[in-house]
Amino acid sequence: MKRFKFRLDRLLKIKSRIQHEKQRDFALAERRASDQSEKLNALNDTKLKSYGSRRKRQLGKVSVETLRVFSRYFIRLKKVELESSAMLDALNAECSKKREFLVKASRETKTLENLRDRQREVYIKMVNSLETKEADETTSQRVAIARGEKL
Repeated sequence: MKRFKFRLDRLLKIKSRIQHEKQRDFALAERRASDQSEKLNALNDTKLKSYGSRRKRQLGKVSVETLRVFSRYFIRLKKVELESSAMLDALNAECSKKREFLVKASRETKTLENLRDRQREVYIKMVNSLETKEADETTSQRVAIARGEKL
């Protein structure tokens, strides 16, 4: 008897490769978003430490130059924070898009795998049916031979 051969096996392999590729793309996008989030958190920590440093310096005499330096520094920090936040939003949107592509690719691969499994089950039932018929025929021939009947 022939072995089971799934006619769309080549397509299944291609879809599986595409799915793995989409998984790598999604993981990379997630890693980028995570890194950007860590940078934003580090920036917020720096900002808080700077505010603490500024408060300590303001306990005594305050010079206009010191206030100007701190003001420029905090304006620059705010600008970097806004840019980082916008970048994080863009990376999260990209991550979401990659996730959708991955889900679609996974769904296509799973559909082909389920089709292959159903066709394999049908094939196994057919083979079992043929084997049962063959065994029944062989048994009936043996019985006929034992009775001395002519086939």
